[in-house]
Amino acid sequence: MQSDQSSDFCLLCDLGNSSIKVALGTGPRPVSEGLDPLLSWAHKGSTQPSTWWPLWRELEARKIQPSRILLSSVAGSRVCDSLLVGFQREGMSSVQVNPDAGLELRIRHPETAGMDRLYAARAAFEWAGQKSVIVVDAGTALTVDVVVPDAAGSGGAFLGGAIAPGPEMLASALGEGGAKLSKVQPEPHVKALGQETSEALASGVVVGFEGAALHLVERLVLEAQLEDPTVVLTGGASDYLERVLSKRGWNLVHEPSLVPFGLWLAAGDSRA
Repeated sequence: MQSDQSSDFCLLCDLGNSSIKVALGTGPRPVSEGLDPLLSWAHKGSTQPSTWWPLWRELEARKIQPSRILLSSVAGSRVCDSLLVGFQREGMSSVQVNPDAGLELRIRHPETAGMDRLYAARAAFEWAGQKSVIVVDAGTALTVDVVVPDAAGSGGAFLGGAIAPGPEMLASALGEGGAKLSKVQPEPHVKALGQETSEALASGVVVGFEGAALHLVERLVLEAQLEDPTVVLTGGASDYLERVLSKRGWNLVHEPSLVPFGLWLAAGDSRA
């Protein structure tokens, strides 16, 4: 794959449990305006070479050869290895996996923190103007985390947070856990009052998911003693939460490319 463009392109890949999101960073330094979301699609745990074809096609169509590739991966090692082999096959061997997010980690076991949480936290802290922020990442799992200014006032400190099931995981658990309960396909904004079993299941999943996210944000604000925090929302299931979170009067920001932007900030750190 050859490029006829001389710009410095940084390819940013957010490899999640069931999907991948890819963006392109351009420009002399990481700023949100220089982030170009390329595409996202479900990989569903596949390790087949064809899983990654959408990315190769997009780069070929744009005639782009990235100078740097940064990968955030919380997927299984086989899925991650499959993508790395694909990069190698396409002549892109300079891949940095899970670089340091550039946060002070005020948690007991930093090595156990999912890197996607840390990149999202770093990016959200920047979006909030380096002030206290709650990060709500709604995907396969729901993560709600807290970031505050560090003691030196020069960066962010990650305090931890909560991890809960996302809507698809909730629906699967209900469908598999009850002999007479079928799996529902959740959709945002259903009514709480279900008048048949399928509607009641959908209500439990969707309204329960909304309630869990809302209550977790409220509890974290109280326990971390935050004053007027910004709430930054991201993830594939954001549509379930944007309306309910916006009704609480918080400064709510919806940023779909939060993890790639956090990766790009990490790339900027490594160049400083």
